[in-house]
Amino acid sequence: MAALVSFWPITLATTTGLSTTPTELVQLARVLTATRLQTLTRIRLPAALPHIFTGLKTAMPLAVIGALVAELAGTDAGLGYIIQTAGTDTATAFAAIGLLALISLTLFALLNLTQRHLLPWTTTS
Repeated sequence: MAALVSFWPITLATTTGLSTTPTELVQLARVLTATRLQTLTRIRLPAALPHIFTGLKTAMPLAVIGALVAELAGTDAGLGYIIQTAGTDTATAFAAIGLLALISLTLFALLNLTQRHLLPWTTTS
């Protein structure tokens, strides 16, 4: 479920990033007789990385929500199951929700750290 929910934001951001590569760079690669694979790996992909990270930042919370919905739907373990079976024990339900929030924030921080490491010339939120 998480993969299904996060597929489209990542795909659309990657497509946008690859298609918005400056044409001057692609033409320069052609003049320098670069192969299509070299043009992809050395020009298009590095130019698309900021867009790809934007797609990942959009998809990451959706993946957590997708995993929660999958756990609510039909498992006997996980935080979704704990929230569903908490019943009148609101403290347990809120603890599980707080843990989900902590997991989401940690994943977002790790994604930001990775972006800062791989793309030091971009600004991150």
